[in-house]
Amino acid sequence: MKKLVFIVAALFSSAAILASPSDNIPADNPNIEYAGRIDFSNPKAPRYAYSGVSIRASFQGTSISAILEDEKSENQYLVIIDKVVTKRFVVSKGNQTYPLATNLANNIHEIELYKLTEELCGKTTFLGFLLDRGKKLLPLKDPRTRLMEFVGNSITCGASMEIPNGEKGNSTNENHYLSYGAITSRNFNARNLTVSKSGVGLFVNSWGFVNATSESPGSMRNYYSRTFYTNATPIYTFTQKPDLICVDLGTNDFGKKVDSASFVNCYIDFIDTLQTRNKQADIICLIGPMTSGKSLVTLRNCVQTVVKIAYEKNNGKVYFFELSTQGALGFGGGYHPTIGQHAKNANELTEFISKLKSWEITPSKTAYLNIRQAYKTLHSEIDTCKFGEVKLDSPKTVTLTIENVGGSEVELKGNPHIAISGSGYTLEADAPATISAGKTYTFQIKLTPSTTGIHEGRLSINFNGSNENPYQFMLSGKGIVTTKKE
Repeated sequence: MKKLVFIVAALFSSAAILASPSDNIPADNPNIEYAGRIDFSNPKAPRYAYSGVSIRASFQGTSISAILEDEKSENQYLVIIDKVVTKRFVVSKGNQTYPLATNLANNIHEIELYKLTEELCGKTTFLGFLLDRGKKLLPLKDPRTRLMEFVGNSITCGASMEIPNGEKGNSTNENHYLSYGAITSRNFNARNLTVSKSGVGLFVNSWGFVNATSESPGSMRNYYSRTFYTNATPIYTFTQKPDLICVDLGTNDFGKKVDSASFVNCYIDFIDTLQTRNKQADIICLIGPMTSGKSLVTLRNCVQTVVKIAYEKNNGKVYFFELSTQGALGFGGGYHPTIGQHAKNANELTEFISKLKSWEITPSKTAYLNIRQAYKTLHSEIDTCKFGEVKLDSPKTVTLTIENVGGSEVELKGNPHIAISGSGYTLEADAPATISAGKTYTFQIKLTPSTTGIHEGRLSINFNGSNENPYQFMLSGKGIVTTKKE
């Protein structure tokens, strides 16, 4: 693997300085491939806010940086170099230059900058790339000509998938790249265009509910045509026409017990809007994994009614598909789908679309490793694996899981493959040399404190497709003395 040297941190320095002279590549360079709902009214400064925006290009040289201007300090991105997820970072407010990769081999590489977080984290303006002096962008070898649109709520955003139920969700545990829609798009080598917002309903949102027959002002039907959810202008141009649109709405509506007839009429009108705006693109009306019980029965009946009526109108093909209900693979924060549930639903939807459209399935070969403690993702150099209080005479064991959430085999490097340091910490059993795509490996770390007080350690893993090379984080526990009762 080509050697990547990069900053592993949650937040880049706002005073990042390039180590060598560089050339600015403007944002309107024709060799840049964009995906997502983006405002191109100023081609040299495209703006966006929705999840899943992708900026991709092929470039020459040993390094590349991006110039971003963000209105907040909450948005998070993945950096993907040569099909390897190399880092995750948080933006700073204002105009900043972010080094994406340095010290690469001096030849041709591919970069993809991918927005993980949703529109509530603020708007970003992309102002171009910086390359080594005299280097340029080249045409992509595998441009993605197919476009898939996903309209939805927090499920489609990939919200709270990286934490267990009971923990409060925020932008740090949102990951659109691992959402069912993003995975499905990659399975067909398609660009993904996501229009989604946490809490939004087709007719009634999860916030501001008035009654069962009153539509929320900010419903998806009312705001779909906006480029930015929070702004009435600019209206989206709909220049790019999707090959297929998937709609997952209704979870929040029926969480508030919306009137079924009002929901059906609203949905039919929304289908008309989608078909008018997108030249009668095929539409799949989905049932998401969070709805269950009587609400699921009611929602299913409503959506099937909508599909039947819309199909008979003959303005385009409309289909129904139900994603499997969550539970067997656990629950993320706020009962949202876990990473595993998103992967399962993506596989289900991929098989359905492949048969429906006769599209060949070509899974992404991007390497991406994830480590979690139960259902909580432990981000490299950000999170800490916590043991809590541990009695001196009673060692404590914590179970962790390595997930290969990428599309290619991961080869673990070093001996041992999982390196543990720190007084009192031991690895119960090492990991195998390889972990296949979509597979997991569970291992245990034991803390046996010899003294009272805080015991700190570190876990470190090197591997061929490292997304944060090495993947490492702190271990922390507190040794305590057992109190004997008289």
